[in-house]
Amino acid sequence: SSSTSPHLLLLPPSREVPPLMRNQLFSLLSGLLLLALLLQAGGEEMESCEAGPEKAVKMDEFVYKSSLDDVDGGVYPCSIERRGHMSIAEFNELYRERFPVILTLDPSPSHGSDNQKMRDLCAKQTLLELYGNASIILSEAHTFSYEKHTATLSEYINEMMGPQDLEKGGHSTFYHFGDHRPEFDSLLETYEVPSEWDNSLEPSLSFGLAGDLTGVPFHTHGHVFAEVLVGRKRWYLYPPNVTPTWDLSENALRWTLDVYPTLSAEEKPLECVVNAGEVLYIPGEWWHSTLNLGQSVFISAFV
Repeated sequence: SSSTSPHLLLLPPSREVPPLMRNQLFSLLSGLLLLALLLQAGGEEMESCEAGPEKAVKMDEFVYKSSLDDVDGGVYPCSIERRGHMSIAEFNELYRERFPVILTLDPSPSHGSDNQKMRDLCAKQTLLELYGNASIILSEAHTFSYEKHTATLSEYINEMMGPQDLEKGGHSTFYHFGDHRPEFDSLLETYEVPSEWDNSLEPSLSFGLAGDLTGVPFHTHGHVFAEVLVGRKRWYLYPPNVTPTWDLSENALRWTLDVYPTLSAEEKPLECVVNAGEVLYIPGEWWHSTLNLGQSVFISAFV
């Protein structure tokens, strides 16, 4: 309800919490198991990240399964409220510039589009047929994303959109998000912002694609509606008054494996996996980091 849900997000849960040592040991073992799985099952894929995963070339669709799914049965914690779409007035009162919230798929007439048209266009083969020869800009998967590279969309999808190489730092991991060329205007024009969007404002859209377990380390910016079109994306969030600890030189997967398991229940971020058709609203200046689960396609509307 409006009187409880958003305001409890930052409070410790009322249920009994296991002893800290047991919690940290369990998390550490999960991280070690994931590392072993990545090295054993995904070694060849990670080594081929620079040249491109051969499996991706042969696949007609994006790969939705993630190596992380093999840990704990693919069950991911969620401490961010998830609810259906609402009126702009209710959204402004409860969430705008206050609390994050996941808006679930609700293609009813009163709540606007579910962006099915754009999701259809973002199928792998459709993207390659319509935009494969178009040039895209790749950014560092880094807090500041200084360096840029260029490639065709076809080269990126078929040769570069592999799983995260654990040994590659954020400076040497590149992915596509934003910096659009005019060739993609026809695709972006099909996107409809969530019904909670203030229609008096013009959104700044950033479209992207990324491989399994890639992501961006912690950073901040103005408030944003981040929608997953294809696949899944894991999010970690901290409020502006809590600065997370991370190594600027490392990739987002390293933080998940090395830092996350050592955090106490009180130190852990707000987190959740956002699925295709869902939108995560992030208030301005909230710290956030992402980890793509499987190959994913996504779009953000910046205010």
